[in-house]
Amino acid sequence: MTDRRLLGRVARLYYEEGLTHAEIARLLVLSRVKVTRLLAEARQEKIVEITVHSEEPAFADLERRLAASLGLRATWVAPRSEDSCSLGRAGGRAIRELLPRAERVTLGLSESVRDAVAHVRELSLPHLQIFPVGGGRPGQASGADPHDVASALARAVGSTVFGLPAPLIARDRESAQSLLRDPGLRSALAGAEQADLLVVGVGGLETARKFWSAWVDGSVFDDLGRRGAVGDISARFFGADGARIASPLDERVVGLSLTQMRAVGTRLMIGGGEEKTEAIRVAVRSGLANALVTDNGVAEALLAGQ
Repeated sequence: MTDRRLLGRVARLYYEEGLTHAEIARLLVLSRVKVTRLLAEARQEKIVEITVHSEEPAFADLERRLAASLGLRATWVAPRSEDSCSLGRAGGRAIRELLPRAERVTLGLSESVRDAVAHVRELSLPHLQIFPVGGGRPGQASGADPHDVASALARAVGSTVFGLPAPLIARDRESAQSLLRDPGLRSALAGAEQADLLVVGVGGLETARKFWSAWVDGSVFDDLGRRGAVGDISARFFGADGARIASPLDERVVGLSLTQMRAVGTRLMIGGGEEKTEAIRVAVRSGLANALVTDNGVAEALLAGQ
């Protein structure tokens, strides 16, 4: 890790003294590339925090065109980048705008939703009830499980979270049915179903294959591909028309169905990246989502496909 003193010196020279990258490089005997990397690291380490005093989003025109063209209630667009930070910030902005209007919110299994929740601050919503969309992923915690994300959001806004102690994908159909007979679990799912705000991620078939590789045999995803699956929301797979893909895997899922999710009033989807474009397109066109957070690359592709 870089010495924080060096990070502080470079940051002060750039942000306070107004020196260029080249001037700092000469002064500190560094390369210009090194200066650029140090400035980026200074922001990552919170040595530098930048506040933009404007309510205008970076992609305001694109957001308006996307919402109008696709009939969405609202859209938030982030710049496409190699990491998830930009999408997470846009997702956090969306959640902050939507939460005050909600009484109950249900959160899905998604790294994108996890990253968005991490950017939710400065809200106090003690009346809010937060539910996971279903069970979690077994093994080492990733922070992306619905209960983990729901708990993180509850801590951020001072609200109540309801647990759902079960795996999202059970060992087999019989195990799933047994879990669903538990009164406590059924009560939590009933609460999740009654939400007025749903926040979920989306995955393509290959994305899901990688995400579940340690727990679900690859042949299961081969079968889903043959059945026409193009994407999933919290392990509920859908085809090119947005309809449920009936499969042995679907019978193992402990969580809300696509039909139950579609019944929620506001359905916010957070997802970006070229590999998810088709799944997002289908989800939006079929009504699985009526609000969207995505990156500018996906947004342009969605508009071009109209």
